Amino acid sequence: MTKSQIENAAISGTSIGGRVVARVTRAGAVVLRHVWPDNCDSRVWDSVKRAARRLAQERADETGRTIGLYHADGACIDEVQPCDEVAL
Repeated sequence: MTKSQIENAAISGTSIGGRVVARVTRAGAVVLRHVWPDNCDSRVWDSVKRAARRLAQERADETGRTIGLYHADGACIDEVQPCDEVAL
């Protein structure tokens, strides 16, 4: 998806996949594909962050390691810890 398509989907309330907005590096970090300025629509930024965090959480749960979530310009947005779920 292009950046404008992602914006339109987020504004309309459509769920966005993590791999659409972010990529996983060889080291395992999750990096946003586009630069989102501070003045972008809050619905867009919220949707992009949630999608990227879901992807980071999936990677953290798969690897059992803390996964960094980074802005496209290299700034750290968040660190995601693996879930300690007990299987019943």
